[in-house]
Amino acid sequence: MSWLGRTLTRKFTLLLAGFLVLQVLQLGVGIFGVLHVGEESAAINEAGRQRMRTYRLLYLTHKALEFRSWPSEGRRIVDGVLADYDAESDRLDALAGKSAKYKKFRETIIAVRAHWDGEMKPLLLAFDPSNPQTAIATLARFEAQVPGHVRHLDEVVNLLEQDAAEDARKIAIFQAIILGLTLLLGAAGFVMARYVVSLPLRRLIEATRSIATGAYDRRVTVSSRDEIGELAGTFNRMAEAVRERNSHILGLKQYAEDIIASLPAGLVVLDESLRVHSVNRSFRELFGWKNGEDLVGRELEDILPVPDLREQARGVLASGVALHGVDAMLNGKHLLITLTGIRLAEEEEEEERRLLVIVEDVSARKHAEERLSHLAYYDTLTGLPNRALMLDRLQQAMVKADRVDRLVAVLFLDLDRFKTINDTLGHHLGDGLLKAVAERLKDCLRAGDTIARLGGDEFTVVLADVAHVDNVTRVVHKILDSFARPFRVDDRDLFTSVSIGITLYPFDVHDAEGLLKNADAAMYHAKESGRGTFRFFTADLNVRAERRLALETALRQALEKNQLSLHYQPQVDLKSGRIVGMEALARWNHPELGAVSPAEFIPIAEETGLILPIGEWALREACRQIKAWHATGFPK
Repeated sequence: MSWLGRTLTRKFTLLLAGFLVLQVLQLGVGIFGVLHVGEESAAINEAGRQRMRTYRLLYLTHKALEFRSWPSEGRRIVDGVLADYDAESDRLDALAGKSAKYKKFRETIIAVRAHWDGEMKPLLLAFDPSNPQTAIATLARFEAQVPGHVRHLDEVVNLLEQDAAEDARKIAIFQAIILGLTLLLGAAGFVMARYVVSLPLRRLIEATRSIATGAYDRRVTVSSRDEIGELAGTFNRMAEAVRERNSHILGLKQYAEDIIASLPAGLVVLDESLRVHSVNRSFRELFGWKNGEDLVGRELEDILPVPDLREQARGVLASGVALHGVDAMLNGKHLLITLTGIRLAEEEEEEERRLLVIVEDVSARKHAEERLSHLAYYDTLTGLPNRALMLDRLQQAMVKADRVDRLVAVLFLDLDRFKTINDTLGHHLGDGLLKAVAERLKDCLRAGDTIARLGGDEFTVVLADVAHVDNVTRVVHKILDSFARPFRVDDRDLFTSVSIGITLYPFDVHDAEGLLKNADAAMYHAKESGRGTFRFFTADLNVRAERRLALETALRQALEKNQLSLHYQPQVDLKSGRIVGMEALARWNHPELGAVSPAEFIPIAEETGLILPIGEWALREACRQIKAWHATGFPK
């Protein structure tokens, strides 16, 4: 019954849905039969009542002809009968127009109605007492036509009865069909319940009992792909898993030993007397032992001669608390040892305790940590200390200087025109020059001094334990003299000079960052003084440095705020006395700083790169002004 679906829910849902549909159809047919038969019965009754009314009119007509006069109430009775007859005829006519099946007797209804319409007025006149002769003749004619009316009405009744019988037969046939389908659906449900659910479940129960008795090869075959089929498949897989586990259970111990043997960490199991019970292959390979059998029974210190390790092992056995992270160096290897207590049989109350020793060779990890530490505190290009390590050593030098009443000098070095070399010859040669400078600086310093690269072409030197300022000056001259020789980089001789700023602790400031800042300010003063020289920090350099920073910040906004202007200086031909050109001169008028000299802000613009947008602005402004002069009539 796969056509019903793959799941039992779907199968039973479809069967239930089919049963409900059939019941709804059965109910609908019953309701339709009741309504339709009732409608047809009402039509037959209406036609019968018309027939009775016709006979009543015939009776009244007989009485009128017999007595040659009407009873006092005769006219009223005839009017009422005719009104009822007309209303019933309208209902019959409306019923005939409802459905196509009434068309076969629609013509009969229309003929009866037409007959009545032709006779109604004369019949009403027949009851006029002022003209008895005419009334008697009309009544006699009506009496002769009444049998024809009755015959027509009988035909209508016969047609309605035949149609009702045909409809009842069709309804009975349809109900029989629905009943047959319901019985077939019930039979299908019974078959599905027995062969799709009951029998497969019975086979599963029998197979489960067989598995419970040890017949692990028992399997269940179910062809359906519903829940029962999935359950059978799951059962078969479970039985296979049980069989495999049962077949391998005797080899679990060896399997576990193989896993332990393959672990990268060395494992040693010791007994309570701290003698070797067993070792794995990794431990033997770690120390070059060929056979683990040779180690069994040896003392802990024989295989791991680590100070205090035996006492630590006894403490772990006594407390049951594992000990992690015991560092040791053996045979040039950095080892990490972990001690933890184990029990080989937990279900036994008095089993012998064991100690598991885990030995890991972390030499590679330590080397990686040292490498990371080097990357964190040393410059990757030159191998010199970086800013973080330099500040740490500076702090230590300052503490020592306070203790022994000495000086600490901080030198800030910046290579002159390094950017030109780097941009012209390429970064490869630029990096080579930086490494050559680092090596040459090392030759100029003592072993206890620190030289660091801060980034780019900036270096810092910390001279510790300085007795006199003259000692600093001698070191600085030595550095400057060393830069007089060319630097050999990739078979090329490169020349560069260095500008040096110097600050002294504790004379100038008392914190490391302040010393570095002061040395930087002194270095800029050295560059302004002609490069290739040095300057000591003085108090006014702080003011100059702050003004320089303020000018740099304000200069970045000067173009946006239209603070720059051009002044034009004429160029005169001395022979003719004529103006042959103009020189555009940039001027800066700051609202707070006042007029700033070009000699002050142009170097800042060149160093910060602002000279490019300022130059573009000056060119556009000069061209605009020339165009304006030409427009006012000045010669081109």
